[in-house]
Amino acid sequence: MKYPNTLDLNTYRAYMCARHLNRDKTRQLDAINLDWDLNVPEPLKVLCLKAIADNWMTVPYFRELPLCEDRQYLLDLLDLNFPLETLCARVRSDAFWKRAFHHRWRTFVPIEVGSKPWIRIYLEQHLAELVEHLKPNEYDQESVKRIVDLCSPFVRELRLERLQPSLSDNSDHVPLDAVLANLRRLQRISVTYDVKDVGHNFFLGCATITEMDVKLMTQGLERCGELTEFRLHSSKLEPTMMKRISAALGKGCPQLRTIAFPHCRCGDIGLRAFCDSIKPHSFPNIREVVLTNNFLSPESVQELTWRLRHRRIEKLDLRLNPILTEGAMFIITSVFYMPLQELNLSCCSIDEQIEEYLLMLIRFNDTIKRLDISSNRLSPAMGERLLQRVYENKTLQQLDLRNTDISYDVRAIIDEVILENRDPHSLHTWLSMLLNIHDSSQLADSRRLGTVLLFLLIELFFEGAETATQAEIDRHLEIGRDFLARGQLSDALTHYHAAVEGDPSNYLTYFKRGTVYFALGKAKFAISDFSRVLELKPDFTAARAQRGSVYLKMGDFDNAELDLINVLRFDPHNAEANMHFSRIGPARDQWVLCVDLMERGDFTTAIALLSQLLEVCPWSVPIRESRAQMYLRIGDRMAAVSDFRSVNRLSHDSTDGYNKLARILYDIGDSGAALKEIRECLKLDPEHKDCFPFYKKIKKVDKVYVDAQTAREEQRYKDCVAGGEKLIKLEPDVPMIVYNGKQLLCSCLVKEEEFTDAVVRCREALDIYPDPEVMCDRAEALIGAEMYDEAIAQYREALEINDNLQRAKDGIEHAQRVQKQAERRDYYKILGVKRTATKQEIVKAYRKAAQKWHPDNYQGDQKKMAEKKFIDVAAAKEVLTDPEKRRQFDAGQDPLDPEAGRNGFGGGNPFHHFHHGSPFQFKFHFT
Repeated sequence: MKYPNTLDLNTYRAYMCARHLNRDKTRQLDAINLDWDLNVPEPLKVLCLKAIADNWMTVPYFRELPLCEDRQYLLDLLDLNFPLETLCARVRSDAFWKRAFHHRWRTFVPIEVGSKPWIRIYLEQHLAELVEHLKPNEYDQESVKRIVDLCSPFVRELRLERLQPSLSDNSDHVPLDAVLANLRRLQRISVTYDVKDVGHNFFLGCATITEMDVKLMTQGLERCGELTEFRLHSSKLEPTMMKRISAALGKGCPQLRTIAFPHCRCGDIGLRAFCDSIKPHSFPNIREVVLTNNFLSPESVQELTWRLRHRRIEKLDLRLNPILTEGAMFIITSVFYMPLQELNLSCCSIDEQIEEYLLMLIRFNDTIKRLDISSNRLSPAMGERLLQRVYENKTLQQLDLRNTDISYDVRAIIDEVILENRDPHSLHTWLSMLLNIHDSSQLADSRRLGTVLLFLLIELFFEGAETATQAEIDRHLEIGRDFLARGQLSDALTHYHAAVEGDPSNYLTYFKRGTVYFALGKAKFAISDFSRVLELKPDFTAARAQRGSVYLKMGDFDNAELDLINVLRFDPHNAEANMHFSRIGPARDQWVLCVDLMERGDFTTAIALLSQLLEVCPWSVPIRESRAQMYLRIGDRMAAVSDFRSVNRLSHDSTDGYNKLARILYDIGDSGAALKEIRECLKLDPEHKDCFPFYKKIKKVDKVYVDAQTAREEQRYKDCVAGGEKLIKLEPDVPMIVYNGKQLLCSCLVKEEEFTDAVVRCREALDIYPDPEVMCDRAEALIGAEMYDEAIAQYREALEINDNLQRAKDGIEHAQRVQKQAERRDYYKILGVKRTATKQEIVKAYRKAAQKWHPDNYQGDQKKMAEKKFIDVAAAKEVLTDPEKRRQFDAGQDPLDPEAGRNGFGGGNPFHHFHHGSPFQFKFHFT
């Protein structure tokens, strides 16, 4: 403490007599002493604020502080690890929550910050991270609801980039109903059920969205009344899921403006289910619809535009859908009654037939601002015609014509003209200044010169960018290396792409990207990158060794041998190269042996050897295709389907592969999967001579089948029966398609209680394929026909095929229980007479019933049923025409009951009046 030169007595006593003061006893009061103590005590206010910060959990003072500067100082002192509940309740400072956000997520940069308060940004990220990392088997609804209630007042947007897969047999993800239902002020939601990186808990199908996932999500969506944007990414959606989502959004989200299903592969059936659930009052405020990569056809697009015709859609994105020219025509026609501002038809398999419609759109439409028709087939002459129409259009601000046959020069002029629509004065002003032209009208007549100057400017810009972005290239390489170390190969590949584009002469960058391609199983791309490395640096042994390894996996033994010999020449002790080289000779010999076995017809042995060979050459198209053909020869179509799918994935552009796979799937009755594969063929060649006719056939069959299945799910059983009959008539030559139709008839006739016909149809289906579920359907029909022993036998036959089928186990118990209840026959009911009926009335009813149920009138299973009915009719006649037996029956005792010490017919023969005792050897002659 500094002491002044002069001070009064009281001050002196206060300082010198205070025992608790930590001071040097030898110090004097002489201000001239140069050994002053320079430590200044902190102000009392600072000490108080530190004490408040240290004890903030017990005494959370904040708003009680009167001065703003004191509050700000306290926020700088507060521990960021305090409970979130307390901080949310007491602190709303933007500076504090920004500090908390950057402290917790050091490398994460939030998007679209704008004027959003940082407490909202923090809690939105906190909630999203919580849900993304929550494991389904550890889900606790109460704790989740507690956290959601805490975040609810602040959260307006929820982005879920992934959801944890289930580790149990149940493949359901974390339920979202409790989360969404309590976010009452939620405005935007984006959900992805797919996985972006693979961990130790990954398994095939873990990212598949389930019916229960959608059901719980839609239950929450129905309570999001302020929702304006709904996006569901990369999640395979079935028709029932689309229907449920449409109903929920239409019911509970009247403010919705954006619906997006990018890469959800819903198909025509899914989109049709979505559209069918749209009510006249649904989605009154919808403005944006995104259906990127959903396998949509022209028919589904036509239905979509029809459903949306009365809504003010401003943006429609149909990229990567094979809607063909027909679908594009529907869209362009609809633009004239929908105020579209943005339309994306990129990569939609559109050809030259659309050109007239496109010209008409650009000439007469005054709402479209952005139009994308890139990666479609347009004629070169279309460019000049399009340029004339663009001059007349003053609304269009962006027209993407990349990857069409229109020349680059014409596209550049079109872009220049459209640029004037964005700012009519900017281009003229800039060029006028550049050329020092005083009369801007001269510039309008000199568009060629303007185009040259524009190209020159762009070239100079990119040359400058190349020399100025070396730091950016290094950053991409570093980030790519980090992603690669964490196993996030797709993310690493993205950054290596950017690095290659920035520096195309760096051989190491190509090598790193090739290594990622290798790890992803993309052999052709890996070969291309490794070959580029060797062009830039021929003595780079590692790249040659990797290329040799890829060649071996592809079954290209000659090229693999050349590369590995070159590697071993310079590095003879390379263990990996020696290992791969040692496998080439035996693999080549085994392939020759397999070819010989296939030619001699020893298919089983060939399959075994080909399977061994695929362990060495898993990316070989000829070897895998050969095994697929062998599987077909021995009748194992499902195994062949698996191999053909692998062949198509490895070949990328094999129309024949897709055609073969579609035909196999069609033959095994999977018309939906066959339709999907044949569409892949048409994407590569829309006019393929084999695929296109087959596509039309499959499409018709699959539509009938799906409609019948939908009718069954919606309990419209008569429509289901009609659909099954139609399917059988439509394709009578493919047994499994016929089976699908008969299986539908079997199931729906049981529901319609047409048990006699159902028994016959079920037997016809089982004659084609012994399906345990169809056996259970037939057993239910037998129970309905009161043939209980046959029903129990049918259930037991189903259990022989699938001993874990609970439906069959429950069915046996049900049949035994119903059989026990039906043991006492009601003879009056059998003949359809009253208890007061006379003998003449009984005999008349007997003759009528006997004529109806005579077994000679029936065949097959129906004959067995008729025999049982005929026996019951004869027994009823015996009892009711005998006064003593009728008296016993009216008293509650069955005179024909075997347990009453009688034989099956009370000691007598109920058919004694028939010739030779046989009940089925007479003819009726009624007049």
